[in-house]
Amino acid sequence: MGIKLNKKAYKELIKEDMEKVEKYFPEHSLEKKHIQEVLRSSIECYYPSESKKQTTDEATAILPDVRRMFLGWVNEFEPDVVSRSVLASLLAEYSNGNKEPLFKKFKHLTDREFYTLADIFKECFKYIGINDEYLKWLGQNYA
Repeated sequence: MGIKLNKKAYKELIKEDMEKVEKYFPEHSLEKKHIQEVLRSSIECYYPSESKKQTTDEATAILPDVRRMFLGWVNEFEPDVVSRSVLASLLAEYSNGNKEPLFKKFKHLTDREFYTLADIFKECFKYIGINDEYLKWLGQNYA
């Protein structure tokens, strides 16, 4: 943004953008859903409520090593807000011993040919060092 808008004005701009996305994108496309999530989350990103102030440590529930690697990946690759939030949430589950949601989401993206989003996950997996674990899981569950 070139100039700082107040939250109300920014919400109006986002509303207009959402209407354009609704009009020009196919109804059930992943790209449409992704753009809508980015637009919605941008309000909270630029104008966070007091109870949800964003910090650089978004992934507080992630184990320290995984969190450190994830934040390094975020700094290097600068993914969009939605992808970053989704990955942080799924990596928190992973660090608590539940790898199914993270790996299933990645498999879903590749199965549905959402390659741009799948590439975001793949690069994160490689950076964090869990790609081999994913491939092992894939072989055990979808062989």
